[in-house]
Amino acid sequence: MDKNDYKKLEKNNKIELGKAIYNIRKEQKMSQEQFAESLGRISGKVVSRWKCGMCRPNDEIIILIEKKFNVSLKEFYFSQIQILAKCILIKLY
Repeated sequence: MDKNDYKKLEKNNKIELGKAIYNIRKEQKMSQEQFAESLGRISGKVVSRWKCGMCRPNDEIIILIEKKFNVSLKEFYFSQIQILAKCILIKLY
């Protein structure tokens, strides 16, 4: 597994997290702007970037989303570290 494989795993994780956040937002019947305002420190543009998998919220924001909307996004905590660990393990075996 090389750097490109890591980037693919990381991108896939961002996309999956974006889908999960999109679903939470839609269940709450909130626009991107409303969702962003409910979280405080972010803009609707950032929420849009999450949805598209262009970036991901940091773990602090993920935890805030969990608390505010009573959902679990635990599989996405420290995901970049987990992806890197998977890449290292695959190289070792």
